[in-house]
Amino acid sequence: MIHLFHGFLGHPDDLKFLEQFGQTKSYDMKSFDENEFKAEPNDILIGYSMGGRVALKLASKLGYKIKKVIILSSNPNSLTPSERQSRLVWEEKTKNEMLTLNSSEFFRSWNALGIFKNDRPIAEISSDELKIWAEVFEKYRLSDQADYLQDLKNHPDQFAWIVGDLDEKYLNIAKTSGVKYYTINAGHRLFQRPQEIINVINEHNLI
Repeated sequence: MIHLFHGFLGHPDDLKFLEQFGQTKSYDMKSFDENEFKAEPNDILIGYSMGGRVALKLASKLGYKIKKVIILSSNPNSLTPSERQSRLVWEEKTKNEMLTLNSSEFFRSWNALGIFKNDRPIAEISSDELKIWAEVFEKYRLSDQADYLQDLKNHPDQFAWIVGDLDEKYLNIAKTSGVKYYTINAGHRLFQRPQEIINVINEHNLI
């Protein structure tokens, strides 16, 4: 079974193109309960951005008794104290905007973030759904994340890390990690380049 975890503000269909690699199960991250998650030793976890960080957390909780974790545009690092403080300020600001701005205002601001400059904008959702996402944003704060980088180093055969070569921030994180990674011609939203992901998976036998 291949377990698929989409990113923040995403949809289970974002990773639907990976169905060609075998039986899949896509999770709606707005309602996902990690305490109910189960996986078998031959299972694969694939997640994009926030979903990749969730996949890493689940793999750690399972003691890495799975076949592989593939992360797409995800940060496996914990933050330094100064980075965490800056991130907390930004997270509080972003969560407040999700709760107070209307959907059009929020998505105009979100899609304009520098990290998405090489991506297509994602579609707006209702203001009510945006408030649900604010709870998910709080639940999976990067500022609270454990450091999974050492796990990647300890279990190299069980991990694959794919980043976009136009995603300067995450490409730099990968380059300085000391961990093997793969690149595709894309920005941060790798799911917008499905064939590129399929190609790198096939080329390197990642699944």
